Amino acid sequence: MELQWWEELIPDRELKTLHFLTQVPPLTFNPAESFDLVTRNVVSNLFEGLVTQDPQTLQPQPGIADEWQELVPGQVYLFHLRINTRFSNGDPVMTDDVIYSIGRLGEFQGSELQVTEGPEPRTVRIELSQPLHGFLDHLATPPFAIVSQKAAERHGYAPEHLVSSGPFRMKEVSKKGIKHPSIVVLERNPYYWDCSSVGIDQAVYIPIMDADERLRVFKTRYSPEGRRFHYFLNHGPVMRYQELKEDPELQPAPVYGTIVMTPNFSVKPLDDVRVRKAISLAITRRNIIDYVVPHIHVADALVPHHMRGYPECRGLVREDEAEARRLLAEAGYPDGRGFPELTLTIFDHDYQEVMVNFLIRDLKRVLGITVACKRLKWGDYVRHLEWRNYELLYETWHADVPDPGAFLIPLATDHPFNTPGYSNAEFDELMLRTLEERDPETRTQHYLRAEQILIEEMATIPLCYDSHFVMIDEGVKGARLNKAAVLPLKHIELQS
Repeated sequence: MELQWWEELIPDRELKTLHFLTQVPPLTFNPAESFDLVTRNVVSNLFEGLVTQDPQTLQPQPGIADEWQELVPGQVYLFHLRINTRFSNGDPVMTDDVIYSIGRLGEFQGSELQVTEGPEPRTVRIELSQPLHGFLDHLATPPFAIVSQKAAERHGYAPEHLVSSGPFRMKEVSKKGIKHPSIVVLERNPYYWDCSSVGIDQAVYIPIMDADERLRVFKTRYSPEGRRFHYFLNHGPVMRYQELKEDPELQPAPVYGTIVMTPNFSVKPLDDVRVRKAISLAITRRNIIDYVVPHIHVADALVPHHMRGYPECRGLVREDEAEARRLLAEAGYPDGRGFPELTLTIFDHDYQEVMVNFLIRDLKRVLGITVACKRLKWGDYVRHLEWRNYELLYETWHADVPDPGAFLIPLATDHPFNTPGYSNAEFDELMLRTLEERDPETRTQHYLRAEQILIEEMATIPLCYDSHFVMIDEGVKGARLNKAAVLPLKHIELQS
C-alpha cells in the first residue's frame, strides 16, 4: 500500500516519537485564543503558566512559579518565579513577560486583572478588582500561559517564529521534500525547567478527518523499513465500537463535556419556551446510547458528573411524550400543524449524523415537526457558530476546570460564548454571586439554582455526557486523556 503524506514523515530512528492522530489542525498557536480541544491539546504542551494542572486531578500545581501566596482570598496573589525558567529560544522568562502575558487579557469573568512586579526580585503580584473563587484553577489553563513578550510583539504566533514556555517547542516540518501545513511537530524543549522529566523526544499531530482512516494508520505499527511507530488515537471510529470494544487498546475517556442541541433564540418559534421544552421532552436519549455511541451516558442535567463538590445525579432533564405534545399544542402547533421546518447543523462526522437522525425521527414521530440535518466541514461549522447562523446546533460543551460554572457562565447575557442569545436577569445575578462567594456550600446552591433556571427555560437542550473514544498503542505508557480532554505529553514513555 502506498504511504500517505503523513506516514512519510518518519523521524530519525533514535528519536522517541509519539504520533497523535486527531481530526483537524489547531486553529491557532496563540494561547489566549485556544478554545477548541484540538488547539488546546497542542498549545497545552507548548506553553506553561505560573501554575499548571495535575495531569489527572487538574488541581493547580507549580509551573513557572514554584510557590505562591494568597494575600487576599480569591483576590490578591504573589507568585515567585523559578530561577531557571527559559523560553524555547533560550531567553530567560522575566517578570515583564509574565506581566505582559496575563495583563493582555485585561479582565476575566468580569474582574479586572492588575499584574505588577512584586516586592522582591522575580515575584509577580496579581490583583483582581473583585474576589473570584477558583482563580488558581483558571490560571493553570492555556489562556493564562506565559509567552515571550519580545517574540509575540515581533512575530505574533506564526509557527515558524513561535517561542514557547512549556515542555515542548515547535519544530519545522520537512521530510523527503514534503511540507504540509496541517501537520504539527513538537520537539522536547531543551530549555524547559523540568526537561529531564520529559520522556519523549517529539510528538507529531496528524489531522485526519476520516475516523476509519485514523484507525487504519493507528494499526499500522511498522513502516516498510521496519521502523516502529507509536500512536495515540483521539476520536476513534465511534460507529465501530461493537467491533472494537474488546480491544485492550480501546480506553474510553470520560471528560468534562456535555453534548447539547442549542436553539437560536432569534429564530421563531424557538423563542417560545414551550417549543424548546416540547423538543427536549420528545427526545428518547437512550436510543443514542443503545444504537450509536455506547461509551457515553445519558445527560440528566447540563453540568456533567464528577465536578468538584457538586451533586452527581440531579434529574433535571426528563422525557415525556404526552407533555411534549401538550406544550406544542399550547404554543399553537397541535400535532405539528403550521410548524416551520427547522435545520439542525452538525459538523462533518458520520456518527453525529446518525445520532441526530434519531432525534429528528423522535421529533417527527412525537410532535409531527420536520427537522433537516445540515452537515458542514469543521471550518464552516465554526463560522456558522460564531455568526449565530443556525436554527438548531449540535454542540459539545467542554470545560478545562472542575467547576460547574464553566458550563453555566457562558449563558450569561453578555458572555461572548452565548451564541443562543439567551438572557435571564435572575440567572445573571446568580452567576455574579458565584464569582464572589467564598463559602463552597453557598456557591453550590447558587449553581444548582442557576442550572435549574437554564433547564426550566431550555437555554440549551442537554443530550448526553461526553466520553472520548480513545485508543492507545500498547507501547505508549503514561498516556491518559485528562478530564479536560487534553493529553499531557510530559510524562509519556515509549516502549518497543
